Amino acid sequence: MRSPDRELEWTALMNAAIDGNADSYRRLLELVTPVIRATAVRACHRFAAPLSEVEDAVQETLIAIHLKRHTWRRGEPLGPWINAIVRNKLIDALRRRTRRAEIEIDTLVQEIPSASTDPTVCRDVERILETLPERDRKIIRAVSIEGYSMREVGDAIGMNEGAVRVALHREAACRRLTKGTGRMKTDDLVRALAADAKQPRAAFDRFALLALAGCVAVTAVYFFPLLGLRPDFAGAVATPRFLLKLAVVTLLAVAAAGLLLRAGRPGAQLSPWLWVAAAALATLVIGVATELSVVPPSAWLANLRGSNWLFCLTVIPALALAPLAIALGALRYGAPTSPKLAGAIAGLAASGIAAVFYALNCDNDSPLFVATWYSLAIGFVVLAGSFAGSRLLRW
Repeated sequence: MRSPDRELEWTALMNAAIDGNADSYRRLLELVTPVIRATAVRACHRFAAPLSEVEDAVQETLIAIHLKRHTWRRGEPLGPWINAIVRNKLIDALRRRTRRAEIEIDTLVQEIPSASTDPTVCRDVERILETLPERDRKIIRAVSIEGYSMREVGDAIGMNEGAVRVALHREAACRRLTKGTGRMKTDDLVRALAADAKQPRAAFDRFALLALAGCVAVTAVYFFPLLGLRPDFAGAVATPRFLLKLAVVTLLAVAAAGLLLRAGRPGAQLSPWLWVAAAALATLVIGVATELSVVPPSAWLANLRGSNWLFCLTVIPALALAPLAIALGALRYGAPTSPKLAGAIAGLAASGIAAVFYALNCDNDSPLFVATWYSLAIGFVVLAGSFAGSRLLRW
């Protein structure tokens, strides 16, 4: 993926594929497959996995590329995006022997024979099931014949719901391509994916921007009727401490929003927006240092405690609940390669937006107060987002 010519060719083919050109899409998949396969062989050696796992891992990666192609941004190099997906899906598949991807499965499940009292149909079902690996046989029997949900099946056999979906997808595709008599070949999968080269879902960036706008809107809906602006707002906006407080939380919210837009795109660099977050931190540090230098030490503790620290610790997380759910939903639409980090970023974005609104109501403008209680409140939401991300953002 280091060759400039190859990068240009891949990018041109992907642009055509996004526009619905099946031939270009097939050619792109044919070009990347050997690269993925070589990486899979190296990964098998690294994790002491049998080489028989290689083609399964390659196919899982190709499916992931197909399902998440809406997260690639036109005009950017394709190599880093593919590299990130390969690294995420391939290593994960070989390390845990599970497959994580989000797909539309409803129509595929319908292709699996349902339970029947007809003994001939039952024999046909059993014959088909016997050709499948034991784990996939259990999944298909439980979902399509016994009526269990994919979540219930995943809990029972120690897999996440996304892995169960992929298993159903692969076996349904295998039956279509091999008529139930054998294992799907990678070349067949490439042709099947190319045939589905219609324009992908809306770009992740557009979806995430709408989600962020929704976060702001829903927070405003809760904030203004329940809390509203502080009584002395007109006078407060003329004071340096209030403006510094508002600048800190606004910079943090903007940085977190930018990070969220990148966290859902494989291979995207977070560093530009980390500098904005660093600017927010630097502004707060300057404010604290200034206050400590001009306020007598005897007043430090009073300024730090303020008059409503418990209210601050309660309101910011409460205002962030709905935005956190929206932000996590946006990231699920994307393809975060680090679920915990992406979840933490969702928590930072949600709590940053909540902190901006709360700052309009809070009458404690001391940088010491902001550095202590705002940071703790935001930290709670970030931890909650990280935990939720580790459970909800795997694909």
